Amino acid sequence: MGDSMEANKQLYRVEEGKIFSGVCAGFSEYLNMDAGLVRVIVVLAFIFSGFFPIVIAYIVLAIILPSKQEAIRRAKEKNDAYNQDDYTIDEDDYRY
Repeated sequence: MGDSMEANKQLYRVEEGKIFSGVCAGFSEYLNMDAGLVRVIVVLAFIFSGFFPIVIAYIVLAIILPSKQEAIRRAKEKNDAYNQDDYTIDEDDYRY
């Protein structure tokens, strides 16, 4: 069976140790790779792709990906809302 953390794996931007927007640092955490290696891969892809596809993808990801703190806050709010739901059974629930 998979680890529960694997099931909740999410891609986000990482503010700590970022160089530009934290996209590569986020990918490095998501892929469990060294951030420097991810940056080298992105630079090579940037050079060999004709520049624009990788630049556009990076900018889009920098805009749409939440920061790590925001992703954690959203997950906590979602978990808190789930735990606060009322699961009591009333007499009206037993209609046959």
